[in-house]
Amino acid sequence: MKANELELISNNKFVLDCPKITLSPQLPSTDKKVYTGPGSITQSETGEFLLKLYCDGAISSKEALSRFLGTTVGKILDDSEYYCLSAVDLEERSWEAKRILPNIHSRQIPGYLVFGRLNEISYSSSLPKTLAKSSVNIKYRGDIDIPCNEGSMIETSIGGERRSMYTNLNIAKFQTSGFEIEIEKEKGWLSFCAVTQSCPITDAVITRFTEALQFVLGRTLHWSVIELFQQQTQETRVRAALKNEKESSRIQPPISFRSHDNANSVWNLFGKYLDHVISYTERKWHPLFSLIHAVIESGKASLEAEALTLSVSIEGLLKREFSALALPDEVFKKQVNDARNLIERSELSDSIKERMSGFLGAMLSPRAKDRLFILKDKGFIDKELIESWNDLRNSSAHADSPESVDLQTYLNRGSSVLVLFYHLVFLATGYTGEYTDYSSYHYPMKSFNQIMA
Repeated sequence: MKANELELISNNKFVLDCPKITLSPQLPSTDKKVYTGPGSITQSETGEFLLKLYCDGAISSKEALSRFLGTTVGKILDDSEYYCLSAVDLEERSWEAKRILPNIHSRQIPGYLVFGRLNEISYSSSLPKTLAKSSVNIKYRGDIDIPCNEGSMIETSIGGERRSMYTNLNIAKFQTSGFEIEIEKEKGWLSFCAVTQSCPITDAVITRFTEALQFVLGRTLHWSVIELFQQQTQETRVRAALKNEKESSRIQPPISFRSHDNANSVWNLFGKYLDHVISYTERKWHPLFSLIHAVIESGKASLEAEALTLSVSIEGLLKREFSALALPDEVFKKQVNDARNLIERSELSDSIKERMSGFLGAMLSPRAKDRLFILKDKGFIDKELIESWNDLRNSSAHADSPESVDLQTYLNRGSSVLVLFYHLVFLATGYTGEYTDYSSYHYPMKSFNQIMA
């Protein structure tokens, strides 16, 4: 996109005037009306994209209210309720958008208005020649801190004479997973660029990039613009995303950093995470990142919510990434089956039999604690971290408030469990190197050197 358009998006002032806009039912088999006419797509003060479409002719009150007549309160809308947009702007770019719910406003004069909210708009254009490399540029609005290892230089010359030179440490460059990556802090933006010759850049890969960036920075990020260059096509997507403000979460990143330090460790961790999830082909979040995201967001809620989320996320992480640990052997399975047979032949009531059968079935599923102690016995994680998790989980499961124990003790447990969570992610992804030990006062940097066979 042009520099002036990016500035308009950054200031919530982006506007597309379109001589022709068409809204068509998302499911072509429906008998719903198609709306066509001139209009505009305008960015609101909150960053939303708002559609305003002028249609000729008349429309009845029944038609105007048709979308609401067949809906059920509390029920998720069916795909048949949504519309797709195609629009041509004054520069003859053909924009598209999906999942739009039109809102009809009839007027006294001939014609009527159609309004709608657009979550994402995009357009594609052809390139003059086939590209040897694929690349994507993802832009995030806001002042977002990253650890940098490269700088940019601005030089001012007058009449061929250099008058001033300004150097700014604002770039991170590294290679990982077959990609050359450059991340730059620009005025009002963070720009993430990845280039590759080895594989196509799919929607799923773009999602993995954003996941990895959020993980190592320890914060939630929403992209606003994506520019994808691949073969002979340039695709541009613009999303109605809020500006990424300074985080208020108590959850700190795995490796604390300032703009000038720990860059190698942070981007090494980025690469290990990306290697681990890059083969996941769904556009939605990887299950591992769903847990990471829940932990990051929990730091914006109450201490009780954070403690419960951390405790449960440890269990989910163990089940997801360490499912082969602590599985029952055949002897144990046989003994459980024998116990079931004994109970079934007993004279106990049916309700007791059912409850005991459920208890025996649960014994076949390894507990989180069982898996943690196996990892401890192998020397991968510390016993003290497990004890902190056990104490925090028990208090959270029984709805104990921070006031029931010394507040400092409660905070220490949460910090230790966060370290345990990160250590498990390190083990799952194969990361070795520096990390920040939040379980110790002053948050020292320590080294994690454990590798699972």
